Amino acid sequence: MGVWLLPPADENTIRAVMQEIGRQASADIIQLYKSIGGFVGGDCDTHVWSLWSLDRVREVNAVYGRPQIAFSDGLVDSFYFCFQYENELVSSVWIDHLNDTVLICVADSLAEFFDVYLRDPGRIGLL
Repeated sequence: MGVWLLPPADENTIRAVMQEIGRQASADIIQLYKSIGGFVGGDCDTHVWSLWSLDRVREVNAVYGRPQIAFSDGLVDSFYFCFQYENELVSSVWIDHLNDTVLICVADSLAEFFDVYLRDPGRIGLL
């Protein structure tokens, strides 16, 4: 089973969304959204993971109470995956269980996140 993908976004649009929500975007975040615009309609994949569109990123982060960037969810909004800006090139990836506890780091970079996702999705809370 596959998911329908949104078209890639241009860099100016990505930067505008990040500016609107008051967050910094590292180069890996920009490259992600220049490659894929997210999943259509909040669909999820076989691991019950959903990569949000920039519109959903804008919507959620406008009211999200943490300094990170929520960008996707696992198990149909059971928890969020968030970017933590580290430097101009890289953001780490964290899980927010949406229960007022501290976030948990699952990857030191977006590349590492996708590596873990492909090899062992259970390690990051996915099926």
